[in-house]
Amino acid sequence: MQAAINYQQIADKIILDVKNGVLKPGERLLPQREFAYIHEIAPSTASRVYAELVKRGVAIGEVGRGTYIRAFDSVPPELGEPAKEPINMQLNFSVLSEQAEEMSKVLVPMLRKDVLETSLKPVSVVQDAKSRADMAEFLSRSSWKVNPDHILYTGGGRQGLTAAMVAVASIGERIGVEYLTYTVVKGIAARLGITLVPVDMDEGGLCLKSLRKIHKKTPLKAIYIQPSLHNPLGVSMDDQRRKDVAKFVIDENIYAIDDAVYAYLASDKPFVTYAPEHTIYVDSLSKRLSPSLGFGMLVVPEQLKEKCIASLRTGGWTTSSISFELCQRMITSGAVNRMSELRYKDAKNRQKLAKNILKDLLIHADPRSYHLWMELPNPWRAEEFSAAAAERGVALSPASLFAVEPASAPNAVRLALAPPRINQLKKGLKIVRDLALFKN
Repeated sequence: MQAAINYQQIADKIILDVKNGVLKPGERLLPQREFAYIHEIAPSTASRVYAELVKRGVAIGEVGRGTYIRAFDSVPPELGEPAKEPINMQLNFSVLSEQAEEMSKVLVPMLRKDVLETSLKPVSVVQDAKSRADMAEFLSRSSWKVNPDHILYTGGGRQGLTAAMVAVASIGERIGVEYLTYTVVKGIAARLGITLVPVDMDEGGLCLKSLRKIHKKTPLKAIYIQPSLHNPLGVSMDDQRRKDVAKFVIDENIYAIDDAVYAYLASDKPFVTYAPEHTIYVDSLSKRLSPSLGFGMLVVPEQLKEKCIASLRTGGWTTSSISFELCQRMITSGAVNRMSELRYKDAKNRQKLAKNILKDLLIHADPRSYHLWMELPNPWRAEEFSAAAAERGVALSPASLFAVEPASAPNAVRLALAPPRINQLKKGLKIVRDLALFKN
């Protein structure tokens, strides 16, 4: 019992050193035997200290290379607030000059007394038939006609994902995910007590062979996927891959959570069209308009509708009435589609700029995407590189943030191209390029 207390106390002290800046992101911890000798503890206790740091998300261990202090895109509460970097290539949201004018056109009429009174009433998960019909028209594609009765409203994409995971899996059950995935999903699963199982990927996205093998060994309850413009890799499944994965979930009678938050930038046929009775479609306006609006939507199969409604209500994962009124008006006025088209052009221009500046480095990107994936040349490590970039005024994300198993993360970083103004983006990309190519 005493040994257990000791190793946790030592881990606590290291975490405090990280918080106070004594240990910095990317810094390598001593080899375990040397650490044990200095602290006068057994090597096995040192091993438990390092394992505890990895477990708490403070460090990342790499076989044969040691244990390093992690860089963070979202610092755990016990470490305090993340540093505000002057060039943000980490949090992937865009602010276009035209969007304030578009939003003001909708906001001004909402200040009328009668409209404001309506927008102050409680908002429900299902709302009214007219709003659902408008939303169904907004979401529908030539290949997918959305049933208004299957639409639910949420407080955003994250809330929608949380409700979907609650609906398809219980504590201790397993959901398969791409081995690199949206980092927030890892936190959601941990808090829900759901185990995420990493599935291999190839250049076409989720690897079906790996998925079959994992499910055969220990059955999954569901899979969480990003079929279009995957975050962080930027890859998109082609139609055949979508069909194959959809056939798998149908044959195995499990569910897919289809994260379509970036899909507005693509013209791909939605995954949900291939398995509508086995798919929860998740979308939001956070990327199209602003993350501050807190507005998202689910399209759910009939058999999961009540479960999703219950999880949204009991979790408090609903939107506010003012956000609902504003966003519905933005949708019906055509403002959301206009902003989406502007963002599509903006993303292409930013990718073109990045491709030109980073042409001597190994990058992977879809020209429609607002982010890119960059493999690092030797001798750089992703954590070390992220820390060095931060010191030069650029915030970016190491691969470990997205890896379901951080210790096996590739040696790469994700660059978010959306947040900086163009002149700042150009400056940030040049800093990244020079740092990657000319390490002293």
